[in-house]
Amino acid sequence: MQLRLDDTLNLFETIGLLLGKTGLDAAEQQRHLTQVITPHVRSIEQILEQKQAVAQEPEVYGEILSGSIAAIAFLSKGFKPPLPYGVQIVLLETLKIASVVLETLPNNEQVRNKSFVLLQQLIEENLSYLLQRTLGSMDQRNTKKRQHGYYSANQPDVHS
Repeated sequence: MQLRLDDTLNLFETIGLLLGKTGLDAAEQQRHLTQVITPHVRSIEQILEQKQAVAQEPEVYGEILSGSIAAIAFLSKGFKPPLPYGVQIVLLETLKIASVVLETLPNNEQVRNKSFVLLQQLIEENLSYLLQRTLGSMDQRNTKKRQHGYYSANQPDVHS
């Protein structure tokens, strides 16, 4: 019995939730995530090696490749910021393979859509945390500057 695509994606999201939220330490999360992602990355690489076949049947291979990219995107949904460094590395590595797929089939709508879903997912997971940390540390520095008189009375306070 083969699962429908939606069921498969939901399964990957569930696996991501289990890895990201069950109290595994960072090294275990990275190891298990790598074990789940590696078959998809290898499958993508094997397909991309068949340049002539991909060029002759871009729709067929685009569907297969976009399915693997979507699985990775759904898997990453289970991890919420702050992501352990090892998990960030594994997920960011998936962008490399997705960009190669996108370069190979730039006009394939499914590939474009799934690649952008992955990119958006990784930005949301990583960027929101980084922005929060950056803005928080900037606010702390500005508070210290105000306390030590670095802001003059006629200088506008952008935080008010």
